[in-house]
Amino acid sequence: MNKSLSVYKSKVVIASLLAVLAVARVQAALPVIHLEKSQVVGGGWQDVLAGGLIVTPDGGLMDTDSSQAFYRLRVRSIADISYPTLGLGEAPSTAVDIAVEHLKGCLEDSWDGAELGPVVYPVYDPSVNGGTQPAYLEFKVIPARVQAVVSNTPFNSPPVESKSELGFILVSLTRQDMPIPEFSTDGPTRVEKLRALAKTSQVKAVRYGQGILVAENAKGEAVANLGATPFKLPVEIIDFSTNKTESVVQGGQVIAVPDVPNITGQEYASYEQFKTDYMTGPLYPKLRGFLGLAAQTAWLLRDGMLPGLLQMDLQNPTNFLTSKTVVRFDVENPAVVSLQIGKSGLDARGLQVGGTLLRVLYAGGGGDTFMVRVGNPVAPLGWGSWHTYYAGAWTDQKLYCQKYGLAGCCSSGYSGCGPTAWAMFYGYWDGKGFSGLIGGGATPMYNDTYVNSCIQYVFPLVGTFCVGSSGATDPWNMHLGWQWATHQGVGIASSTTWGVPYLGSGPRNKAIQAIRDYGRPALVGTGYYAHYPFAYGYKYRSYVSWGITWDTQRYWKVNNGQGDSAPIWVDADSCWFGGNSYCY
Repeated sequence: MNKSLSVYKSKVVIASLLAVLAVARVQAALPVIHLEKSQVVGGGWQDVLAGGLIVTPDGGLMDTDSSQAFYRLRVRSIADISYPTLGLGEAPSTAVDIAVEHLKGCLEDSWDGAELGPVVYPVYDPSVNGGTQPAYLEFKVIPARVQAVVSNTPFNSPPVESKSELGFILVSLTRQDMPIPEFSTDGPTRVEKLRALAKTSQVKAVRYGQGILVAENAKGEAVANLGATPFKLPVEIIDFSTNKTESVVQGGQVIAVPDVPNITGQEYASYEQFKTDYMTGPLYPKLRGFLGLAAQTAWLLRDGMLPGLLQMDLQNPTNFLTSKTVVRFDVENPAVVSLQIGKSGLDARGLQVGGTLLRVLYAGGGGDTFMVRVGNPVAPLGWGSWHTYYAGAWTDQKLYCQKYGLAGCCSSGYSGCGPTAWAMFYGYWDGKGFSGLIGGGATPMYNDTYVNSCIQYVFPLVGTFCVGSSGATDPWNMHLGWQWATHQGVGIASSTTWGVPYLGSGPRNKAIQAIRDYGRPALVGTGYYAHYPFAYGYKYRSYVSWGITWDTQRYWKVNNGQGDSAPIWVDADSCWFGGNSYCY
């Protein structure tokens, strides 16, 4: 029985709508109107989230929950809410400026005429001020509000149906992350989705890198989560990633296989154990340090400053950083300079005129970002235009998701993002005419028995193991999903590699090549070894000065494999797994 939220009578229940105008508009505060319901008179009131209501043709609100209930309205000041939603005017001006610049300058067609909405959602990270102050602000994007046109003709409505929600922009409030780690051009914000899962707005949104968003109650307990289920990896994964990590398959024949470490992930016994490990364990603080190092250049350029410059001549051997003990480095464009760790510092030899970004880590911790310049400078330029590449459209993507209790997978959990990402890969190529990858005739848009069969077959191939309520896949086994194609009698070529989030450019470059150069969607890994989405878009712009590229802002447009109705753009610098694979 659906219940219209106006007073009504039925044989079962009389639901009363009580308008309690307890809080009027006050200066510097926004009113928030809450709809609440209870199963009994006078007690146990619970918020009814707007996302779960249906607007009726006459402007009413319909609650699709058929249980008996009483209703009331409550008006509160925004300052009275435990985890308040800020008004746009209350957000720090620097964060607003970053969001507006991105909204107006990133050349997204869906945002033509869009503006920042009146509400802003705080997002926390326990490693930033102990989680007591927001680490991010999530700005909601909406269509620009225009004055209604009054006309005598009844045919004065626009000829198209306009969207009421145009995604969000997440802005970092600290320099420990990129200025804009992620954004979307469609649908509700991630905090709104999280609150819908928690069935209350009275939760604190806590972000653990890309891919993991947790709703905490007032006691600090996890009551809902959006995205991947975290699992514990040993810190040795960082050092092992310097080994051979590339997999190459041609025509069903294995050409190269990655080394496999004698380590694996483990399940966390509780949310509190994960949170403690995230804060003080051996791995996560290092990964956050790599993120901070990667974000350093973007913030310097925003301040009008350039990172340190290391100048050298073409083909003239040079030794850099002689007073430092370098333990690891990543050079963005190895065609410009050849580098290796020397007895002290780095031994370098210029290969071609130009420049490339270099990140180094020192013994005992810490690191720096430099620009290595080979040859002579030319006139400065600044930020260039955004360039966007697509491998197909969102309509080519299949909205597959992890399945709970799927036979042969996790009996009391979901089937894992790794097997799901491979299923989306095969669903894409099946839709491109390579039938047989996903059976049943026309390629299914959503999970069915054929999609689930693919997930079940890939699950043990890639070594997915059950952690908590989901499945996790180690990066050195993820490449083995290529075997489903040969099992189905379809040709496949696949090249993948993995590394360290924010420190290894190899996986990212492989996926860039797939999307930009060949028009192929790519399997990628994002966050702190957190999630395998399916990327089908790549967007970047570069800061060029003296004829060399000082920094590049990059994003993947991904299908998260969560049955999402809208894609999301995520920071591509976090990429630790990348593939260039296709079926034929």
